[in-house]
Amino acid sequence: MGVKELVQQIEQIYFNQRVDVLWEPIKDDTIADYQAVEGASDILLDAFEQQLGIKLPASMRELYRYKNGSEMLEIFCLDEEAFRLMSLEEILQTKEYFQDRDLLWEEVGDLYDPDELKNLDERIQPYLFHKRWIPFATLGNALYLMLDYAPAPKGKQGQIILYVHDPDFIYYIAEDIEPVLSESLEEIREICTSPQ
Repeated sequence: MGVKELVQQIEQIYFNQRVDVLWEPIKDDTIADYQAVEGASDILLDAFEQQLGIKLPASMRELYRYKNGSEMLEIFCLDEEAFRLMSLEEILQTKEYFQDRDLLWEEVGDLYDPDELKNLDERIQPYLFHKRWIPFATLGNALYLMLDYAPAPKGKQGQIILYVHDPDFIYYIAEDIEPVLSESLEEIREICTSPQ
């Protein structure tokens, strides 16, 4: 199943059940706003890539060709934490103040705990912030799913990582967006279609 089909199945669960992963009602306005979002053109995607100096994985281009953001509808769900897809414009705006510099863990003072850093996945470089990390989905502007364009030697260019704030840490999620959407679909289906 492709990226677009995975997102469409997630949509259908929300549209049919009318509740989110917290079992809060989904308002008609939320669905209407989401449905109004169009996909990004190849011209817009090319300009985005050029501005950031990256090449999006094919699966991410497919996702953004279908929907350039998800407004307030949360299409990603990992361990019951739901994230909305940021638009390309929102990503560029966010990069002006977040992941806008390179900051190694050892440079952050009191936040740095050498013992905790031992838990950092070997596919991720030991940074708290990195210019080559591209946030694309957020939960309350405190958690961000990001594309990693500066992986450690055992990582893969464009892998998916997660920034968590308070306590700050970076986690490895997946090699590509497709398994993230597959996991999200299963979790959203289980949560939203189970009787409360």
